[in-house]
Amino acid sequence: MVEKSLDGCEWVGPFSANELPAKKSELSEEDFELLQKTANWIDENISLVVEKAPGRNEAVCPFVPTAQEKGTVYLMVARSLQNSGMEGLSELVCQLADLYESLSPTRKDSAYLFKSLVVVFPEVEGQLIYDTGHSSNWVKGELLKRGIELGDFFPTHPWPTSWDETFHAQRSPFSAFVLRPFVEADWESVSMIPRYRKTYLEQFGSAPDRHKNQCPTHRFRKAVIYYKALLRDFLKPPKRRARR
Repeated sequence: MVEKSLDGCEWVGPFSANELPAKKSELSEEDFELLQKTANWIDENISLVVEKAPGRNEAVCPFVPTAQEKGTVYLMVARSLQNSGMEGLSELVCQLADLYESLSPTRKDSAYLFKSLVVVFPEVEGQLIYDTGHSSNWVKGELLKRGIELGDFFPTHPWPTSWDETFHAQRSPFSAFVLRPFVEADWESVSMIPRYRKTYLEQFGSAPDRHKNQCPTHRFRKAVIYYKALLRDFLKPPKRRARR
């Protein structure tokens, strides 16, 4: 099933990760295997239960196990990008956000909080995925204003998790973007970028209580992890969306 309704690329899906097509359908062998590989990676890595703090064990992404139960994890493959530069990919991500919004459940349904769309780009280098989703580019900030979080994944992703400097949850066997709801629990991942922090406070009012009460040592440790990963390009001014 190849569609061309997204400007600049051909895409396969989206499919619920719980209801992937059979191998004998119109999917190519390559796309079938890539979708299966993606679903397996989610099961084995993102749903993995880890110790994030003493006495606090939960999945790498706490929303994913429930999302899998509800069938609200969607997978798709995007190929043949006509403009594979950062600006073209950024515009495509905005179109993917529209597609994401159209999938069930909608915002009126409480299950919307568990909806995610994993878009795999087998022809795109990880560095371009990183640069496009980075705070120095405009697209993530635009999606946050729409209430959508954008995650970037690729095999050599440099960022560790906030709870373990040696664990890289965003390292995947393929290049991908993940779109999901922007939620209160995202404070930790956005609060150090001033414009993201502003968007968060506009939507949620204040930081979650458990972050307000963190001890200074814990906050310092997380800041060290963050800045070590970001030192190379944190000070670059954000790239603005091109005018048309």
